Amino acid sequence: MANLLDGIRVLDFTSVVSGPVCTQVLAALGADVIKVESLAGDPLRSTRSPRIETLSGLFMQVNRGKRSIALDLRDPEVLAACLRLAEQSDVIVENFRPGVMDRLGLGYDSIRAVRPDIIYASINGFGESGPWSGMRAYDSMIQALGGFMYQQGEQGSPKLIQCAVADKITGRAAAEGVLAALFARERGQGGRRISVAMLDAYINFMLQDTMASHSFLDHKAPSSQIDAHISFQTSDGWISFLFLSIAEYHAFFDACDRPDLAADPRFAEREDLLANFSAWRDEVRALLANISTETIIARCRRLQLPVAPVLTFDEMVGFEQVEHNRTFSEIDMAGEVGRLRLLNPPWRFSQGSPDLEAVPARLGEHTIEVLRAAGLDTEAITAMIERGAVASR
Repeated sequence: MANLLDGIRVLDFTSVVSGPVCTQVLAALGADVIKVESLAGDPLRSTRSPRIETLSGLFMQVNRGKRSIALDLRDPEVLAACLRLAEQSDVIVENFRPGVMDRLGLGYDSIRAVRPDIIYASINGFGESGPWSGMRAYDSMIQALGGFMYQQGEQGSPKLIQCAVADKITGRAAAEGVLAALFARERGQGGRRISVAMLDAYINFMLQDTMASHSFLDHKAPSSQIDAHISFQTSDGWISFLFLSIAEYHAFFDACDRPDLAADPRFAEREDLLANFSAWRDEVRALLANISTETIIARCRRLQLPVAPVLTFDEMVGFEQVEHNRTFSEIDMAGEVGRLRLLNPPWRFSQGSPDLEAVPARLGEHTIEVLRAAGLDTEAITAMIERGAVASR
């Protein structure tokens, strides 16, 4: 059964995380993604450890199922070959700073001249224009500007989320834009350019719940929300939960063998619990200190309460639902690399499921086959290799 994006070719000029996450989505949905790399390769191949051959651990997780070609885009014949590839492509994705692709001769206008209905996606840090548009952007900078770090910290001290959250959110947002543009083109609306700024994508995603207390500009009443995103220590581990009704809070007292607390006037109604949330939290901490994680989870499942254990990475990999869902693939890769554990895409379609056996490409692994398919003959490709304009594994 064909995948959803079979027949769609993506020319991928991205590197590091934000752009590769976008094209990873497209590859997982069945597109033929050709990753155009410099002769040195995507910096992510070598700047994050562990690294084996030309593959780092993080590179593999965001570049699975793509083909790799290694080119010197400053070479006129290589540029001509790229334009030929663009003519045969449906989508271009790039995450250089604004203006770089134009200087290379691969900007939107240049590509549209050879492929008028191209979908051209540009990912940047701060936007196409404005006082910060020319700045390099990294995940920590976007987090710093994004208005969320103080909520992560304690006692007024800001704290970074310890992963490339802004990069990944931006990549997903760009993929959404590409898919919408492809759908519009299928309906006869032609191609278009898409621009996604990391700053915008991060703020839009992270602050939706934060905006709850900042939405009504003419009504400045303080928010009375429970600090729900907390975890509690048991006698041998940790659990986390989120209750939406007072009935669930009362049922949780039953699970802790203290049904009498449901009648405590401090916790009798939701408004009472909101007013006495610190006291409720202290009671729960004291109760759970004497109950094992396995015991409280079992009791809560019987009562259909939304409670989960806090797992370590190794525990998560072996968790029964994760195994059932095939959240990961374990694949043998030839050569020194050996066995890989790779993240699987989250979609499960009734027809055309993602390829769960797809692997990442070594640098330049597909240079020759892609250039041949673009119409270059063996002599031209050999000359390029000999003068160091392209690299092939």
